[in-house]
Amino acid sequence: MNELALRDLFKNPNDNCSINRIIVSSASKDAIKNDEYLLTTILGIELITNQQPSPTFMRRSIAGFNVREGEPIGCKVTLRKSRMKSFLHVLLMDALPRIPDFSGISKSQFDDNCQLHFGIKDPVSAFSILSPHYELFQRLGKGSVGLQITIDVNASNKDRAFNYLRSLGFPVVE
Repeated sequence: MNELALRDLFKNPNDNCSINRIIVSSASKDAIKNDEYLLTTILGIELITNQQPSPTFMRRSIAGFNVREGEPIGCKVTLRKSRMKSFLHVLLMDALPRIPDFSGISKSQFDDNCQLHFGIKDPVSAFSILSPHYELFQRLGKGSVGLQITIDVNASNKDRAFNYLRSLGFPVVE
């Protein structure tokens, strides 16, 4: 996209995009059976984000999965301001380039609220801070979906959010 097309997207100079928050979460039914799994997940997310995550609990009982309401199932952390910027830097410069089959981010990964959702199946190999302690964190990606990352962009539509993340250096696929 050329410079004139990008300039027309932002006709109002005050209509700039920004990132409101980043949410990093992980959940697995294995955390119910094994307390060590939950503690390992909490420690792994704390090392990645430099912020203490809060545990998440089941909202309702599901008999087929053998889970009950109120049982801990995972953890999440919401990053803002300086911690958000440092995590974004680590994500763009360290984690995403180390994922072997990562093809990029597409517009279909945005929802109607201009939030980008994607997952990292093997966070131990993606984040270099976890790699030296592979034995401890090897279960972080096993039996669950790994890490779910949500980036909340303050934009008026998906195209503006997509172009803003492209300008920040996100690998994108059209």
